[in-house]
Amino acid sequence: MIFADSELMENQPAVFARLLGKDIVAMKPLQGGRNSRVFCLVCPDRCFYAGKVYMADPDDCRDRLRTEFRALSFLWECGERSIPKPIAMCRQSSSAVYEFVRGTTPTLAVNEAAIDSAVAFLGRLKDYGKRGGGSSFIGDASEACFSGADIATNVTFRLQRMWTLTDCGEATDMVQAFLQDDFSPFWDEVQQWHREKLNESGKDFDESLSSAQRTLSPSDFGFHNCLFTEDRQRKIVFLDFEYFGWDDPAKMIADFLLHPGMSLPVHLKRQFFARITTSFSDCPQLADRVESVYPLHGLKWCLILLNECLSTGMKRRRFAAGSWKQPGCPEQLCKARQLLHKIKGDFRKFPYGEN
Repeated sequence: MIFADSELMENQPAVFARLLGKDIVAMKPLQGGRNSRVFCLVCPDRCFYAGKVYMADPDDCRDRLRTEFRALSFLWECGERSIPKPIAMCRQSSSAVYEFVRGTTPTLAVNEAAIDSAVAFLGRLKDYGKRGGGSSFIGDASEACFSGADIATNVTFRLQRMWTLTDCGEATDMVQAFLQDDFSPFWDEVQQWHREKLNESGKDFDESLSSAQRTLSPSDFGFHNCLFTEDRQRKIVFLDFEYFGWDDPAKMIADFLLHPGMSLPVHLKRQFFARITTSFSDCPQLADRVESVYPLHGLKWCLILLNECLSTGMKRRRFAAGSWKQPGCPEQLCKARQLLHKIKGDFRKFPYGEN
């Protein structure tokens, strides 16, 4: 079910009203979503809610609505309050209603206290996962990777998909030249290095991380998906759990350090790495494993940045953006080049560990 803008604006208030059991007098679009449409819902009693419409794409088998609503419901039942409260969902209309959180997106507001809040939140997710029972119904995070082979399979799939790129106009040739001349040779080098690192530590490329060492992860985690509030009890509220599930904590950490949606100074990334590895001290050799997978996931992020060059990626961004302009393929290619340059510069000398 993919709505045209006019159809969405005309029919969606009634959908949200049924979910809430009360009228909607205003539905104001909110900027920021990359895969879904988000609205501020205003009711006659001046109560506010967040309404979300998920794009149901036949080319994407992920059930983002079910994943996010169940994740937030589970966490809320665990007593977690640094998330929006889930209120109601409707699978038929791919819609859900959540608590509306008043806050601002961080720009220069990220500091050591914010890093500590993020570390504490991820530590609580680890603890919730160990409770058993209620977490047993949760599946793997989107594109979870539990071995070197899993990461290689993911990157190879993304790379092969990019080789079929035909719908990016003049940028098509530039993207494929980037993949052939810059990305692929380095990808081969990084894979070989990773295998050697595993051999040195007595691990196998295909060896999967045990269930006991896995953690619950938002998967797309960072300050790009949070709000800073004035509520002393909830200073930071974390958003976007469409990819939530079980994952390797090493991947979770590497993704946080690499995420192009954030621009954190080096000293804060080092603080995050030091404190998250301490918080996850019961995970054997975690710091070493992060260093080993860091360049692999960095190359994965180079390809993620190029999603806008694919028809499926463009379709999701246009749905989520509504009237807001989204970056095009040339701009994303520039970002991918910059990230590749950084990964090459950091290769063999992980930048966020002890100096």
